[in-house]
Amino acid sequence: MLFAIDDKIIEQYVETHTGYINGDEYLDEIERFTFWHTVNPRMISGKIQARLLQFMVMALNPSRVLEVGTFTGYSAVAMANVLKKGGKIFSFEVNPQYTEIAKSFFAKFGMSKRIILIEGDVRRMIDVFDIQEFDLIFIDGEKDEYVEYYETLLPYLSAGGLMVADNVLWSKKIFDTKANDKKTRHLRDFNEYVSKDDRVHNFILPVRDGLMLIKKKPVL
Repeated sequence: MLFAIDDKIIEQYVETHTGYINGDEYLDEIERFTFWHTVNPRMISGKIQARLLQFMVMALNPSRVLEVGTFTGYSAVAMANVLKKGGKIFSFEVNPQYTEIAKSFFAKFGMSKRIILIEGDVRRMIDVFDIQEFDLIFIDGEKDEYVEYYETLLPYLSAGGLMVADNVLWSKKIFDTKANDKKTRHLRDFNEYVSKDDRVHNFILPVRDGLMLIKKKPVL
C-alpha cells in the first residue's frame, strides 16, 4: 500500500538515498530564512519535492518552465539549478512581500536571468508574454483557484510537456468527510475535474502533500 510520505523514517531514508545535486546550499539558506521570517513556512516545497522537481527538469530538458506561486523562491531555485543553458523559468507570485524575498535570493545566487519573476496573477498576465508554450508547468498557488489555473494554462502546455499541481492530498484533509472548508472542497473538485478530463492523462503521486501529474493526450 502506498501513502503520502509523512513518516519521518521513510522521509529520512529517501532523502539520504537520493543523489546530491549542486545548489543544496542555496536551498538550505532559503529554507532557514523561510522558517525564521515567514508566517507559513510549511508552504516551502522541501528537499524531497525539490529533488523530484529537479529530476523532472532533467528528464524533460525544458526550454521554458512556468511556476504559479513563487513563495520565497525555493522551488524555482531548485529547478534553476539543473535547467539547461538558455532555459527560463517564469515564476508568478501575487504577494509583494514574497516577491521581494524571492527576488533578493535570485539576485544573490546569480539566477535573475534564469528566473523571470512576475508579480501578479498568472490568469490575467499570461497573455502579456509572447510565449506559445511551456514544457513544464508547476502549480502551487491559491488552492481554491486550481481549476482556473488548470484551464488557463493547459493550452500553453507543450505536446510533450508536463503539468504538476502541488498539495492535491492537502494533509489528507480531502479524505476527511468532516473537512469542508473552501480550499479542501476546491482541491477535491480539482482532483475530480482533472480525472474526468478526456483531454489529459493524470496520476496522483503521493509524495509529501500529493502531486498531480498531468500530460496532454496526443491529438489524433
